Amino acid sequence: MPENETNPYISKSTRLPRKRFYRARAHSNPLSDSHFPVPISPCHADYFLHFPQLFPSSDQVDNSKKIQFADIGCGFGGLLISLSTLFPDTLMIGMELRDKVTEYVKERILALRVAHPSQYQNVSVVRTNSMKYIPNYFEKGQLSKMFFLFPDPHFKEKNHWRRVISPHLLDEYAYVLGVGGIIYTITDVEELGEWMKACLEGHPLFEALTDEELEADPVMKLLNSATEEGQKVARNGGQTFQAVFRRIVISLEIITPSQKIVVHKESPRGIHFRRAGPRQKVYFDAYEPLSHVWRHQSPRDRLHAFTIIGTSQGGHDTSKIVDSNQDCGINQVYIIGGDGTRKGAAAIFQDITSPI
Repeated sequence: MPENETNPYISKSTRLPRKRFYRARAHSNPLSDSHFPVPISPCHADYFLHFPQLFPSSDQVDNSKKIQFADIGCGFGGLLISLSTLFPDTLMIGMELRDKVTEYVKERILALRVAHPSQYQNVSVVRTNSMKYIPNYFEKGQLSKMFFLFPDPHFKEKNHWRRVISPHLLDEYAYVLGVGGIIYTITDVEELGEWMKACLEGHPLFEALTDEELEADPVMKLLNSATEEGQKVARNGGQTFQAVFRRIVISLEIITPSQKIVVHKESPRGIHFRRAGPRQKVYFDAYEPLSHVWRHQSPRDRLHAFTIIGTSQGGHDTSKIVDSNQDCGINQVYIIGGDGTRKGAAAIFQDITSPI
């Protein structure tokens, strides 16, 4: 007797895993220290493990083929399965933190590959914490689409910073998204929908798609219908809130200084700076040209200033900062701060001057 007919975990009619044996909590704590393997860098990601038919050997990886779609918090994989047949030549992966749900998606994909040998070879899933390890899986500008469908709303205001769409995490997403790449978000919680839209509108590296572009995008029809959560909302007659934005190249011309930084004096320790009054004109001596000046008045301004060079307040990736400076055409960086800032500046200088 075939194994599928005696295995209670497999449906006799569809030969797919039964979802009721893989139920888990609706959401998982992104701050928990779960134990699972994580590649130390994108080049260490094992494509052979995820796409064995397309990469016959882990030693012979085709560098021209890379994952382009990422479904963050993919749930039971409904969107991935639909996208797999809609974009058969595109590699895509789901990233899920819950272990039982991840196992279900794996079994579902394997069963579909057996039932349809020529399909579903371009889709896979990995258990990981995408809020921590996105840069470990994807190179700069690698992705063309990212999906955030019905994420955890984290209703308490003190936990809003845990939301998967937030100002500091958008820096990470902008890094791995190529120019023209698209972020898709949808939720049935109005407050969360407004939050995600406001975060994307406030980020200088994203712009909203027009109504005409949304209507022409075949993916838009799947946001409500492909996922279990979307189907549940539709059955209950609920309302959804979408925000779809495109990754753009930042235009430094739109950033205007509200204060002037001028040379105060020189000392054996270096050049000191001070801020001029807000009504004074912005100028620099001829021998000290600056491409651009940023204001540092409000937290929002500080966020934008740090975003421009590819980092945010806190830990940083030196190579990422250097790459972002080059992309933005910044040829001079003036450092103002204490010993820690000077050490960071020295690290950036060594990265720039080191031979390739």
